[in-house]
Amino acid sequence: MGRTFSCLSAVLVSFSLVIFSSCDEDPETPIVSITKFPYNKDAALSITFDDGCPSVFTKIVPALEEKGLEGSFFIIAGNVQTDQEWEAWKSLTIKGHEVGNHSLHHSRLGPILDTNVLQDEINTSHQLMSEKMGQAPFTFSHPYHSTSPITDEIVFERHYATRISPSGFCKMISLDNMENFNFELSQGLSSNDWMVTTAHGVDDCFQPISEELLSQFIDVVVSHSDYLHVDTFENLSKYKIERCNTHIDIRRANDDFIITLSDDLADDVFNYPLTVSITGIDMSNREILPSGGNEISSFSMDGYTYVTLSPGTSFIISGK
Repeated sequence: MGRTFSCLSAVLVSFSLVIFSSCDEDPETPIVSITKFPYNKDAALSITFDDGCPSVFTKIVPALEEKGLEGSFFIIAGNVQTDQEWEAWKSLTIKGHEVGNHSLHHSRLGPILDTNVLQDEINTSHQLMSEKMGQAPFTFSHPYHSTSPITDEIVFERHYATRISPSGFCKMISLDNMENFNFELSQGLSSNDWMVTTAHGVDDCFQPISEELLSQFIDVVVSHSDYLHVDTFENLSKYKIERCNTHIDIRRANDDFIITLSDDLADDVFNYPLTVSITGIDMSNREILPSGGNEISSFSMDGYTYVTLSPGTSFIISGK
């Protein structure tokens, strides 16, 4: 594959502790780790729809936005005919939704052996979307969930994540009935899974779901917001890739600890904030401070301290 961060390694983060102080040894040393999901939620969910159905604009987006949710919409680039249609899709990204690549003509890619055809389906659509929308699609959705090694080799030349490759990257759930979704949600919460629902349209397109099912689904998702982090497939892909490729450096300066997150990822692409937890140290007489002008936020939950900050930045645990 052209891009090598599959994020399936069992060892997610490495650490180093460098002491550059002559003071007496402090028995307390912070243990800093990146939480599996943003804000240390138990599980995560991405809501995705394929094909770019008309109901995205008339029913799906209004229903999601009413509850403050954002979705991922994978479009068939060859079906978008006018600049007005492209502007409509672009407007969704401005509002925080994701528009991803679902190929040029929706061909079943797995059986295709001609690399020129695959390049056209995968990368020509990527280029078209980049030009028309002003930003490159981060993710790719395989039509019919059909792939092959040569297909994925081409997919990962320009894209960073897909729902089916590599295997196990996320847990995909077909949104076809509430009984199945409620079961999968219960399992996912207990197993700390990243769940990704798939559907097409509401009362239109291939295998449509009903407006009633969409409403019930959204209500259930919102009711679990204390435990479930909901975000686009792009954003949660970024979080997972960043988490798997980040090195945490802990340096002590007198009574302070300087925590730095570093990686080799492209800063202009991988910019989703990470959540780190701090344990192993009494925080009652300490505070969290920004370092080097970086923007950070901190919060406490269940007796622990958490900090949210961008990859490649740092913060200070002050000794006061």
